[in-house]
Amino acid sequence: MKTTRVLLTGASGTIGQNVIAQLAEDSRYQLTVFDLESRGAAAAFAPYQDRIRIVYGDISKFDQVEKACRDQDT
Repeated sequence: MKTTRVLLTGASGTIGQNVIAQLAEDSRYQLTVFDLESRGAAAAFAPYQDRIRIVYGDISKFDQVEKACRDQDT
């Protein structure tokens, strides 16, 4: 079975946290989360830190988004 690499932006928000909870449990997905670095984001990602790749950055900075998008399928 092929694994799909997914990039989730704004991942520490309410919807993002629900998406993480679903995709992190599904072996069909390799999840990368992209968000501003903050204590809230770190706390939101902590339960999944061994199952997700965390990239901190600013969605308004093209170079940071471009780096996060590398090697992603969707």
